[in-house]
Amino acid sequence: MLRQWLSGASLLDLPVVAMCLFLFIFLGVLWRVLRRDTKPGYDRMACLPLQDDVANRSLS
Repeated sequence: MLRQWLSGASLLDLPVVAMCLFLFIFLGVLWRVLRRDTKPGYDRMACLPLQDDVANRSLS
């Protein structure tokens, strides 16, 4: 089915499909990042580099 569509597609169809795919992926990532319920998780991950790690102390 895909092969038939690609063989009959004009040169303007493929960039439009690629742009739509990019737009949907971009909006999905944007929605995931800007959700309010993920803020505590992001705050916790933002503090990880500043925390002392017990495993690293034992190696020193």
